[in-house]
Amino acid sequence: MIMRVQAGLLTATEGAKQLGISRKTYYELETKALSGMMQAIHPGRTGRPKNAVDTEKHAMAKEIKTLKQKVALNQMKLRIRDLFKELNGPEPKAKTVKKTK
Repeated sequence: MIMRVQAGLLTATEGAKQLGISRKTYYELETKALSGMMQAIHPGRTGRPKNAVDTEKHAMAKEIKTLKQKVALNQMKLRIRDLFKELNGPEPKAKTVKKTK
């Protein structure tokens, strides 16, 4: 019906009447149909479409990587602190100071 109207064989009013719809609804359908046809004639990308990127999953993976790096860094810091303790030997006990009256 849309192609008949586009070709000038019918008016939009006649086409809508034959379809049993309002002229406004006909024009809405015509717009959708013509848009769909225009999209169909434009070639898309070749090959299999890429998987959609899950932004939340990507953000969580990035955060996990960052946290793992922080954990590794803190473990290194603790190991270095322990090595310094070993090199310096036991720490001297702090002297207690008696308070005098």
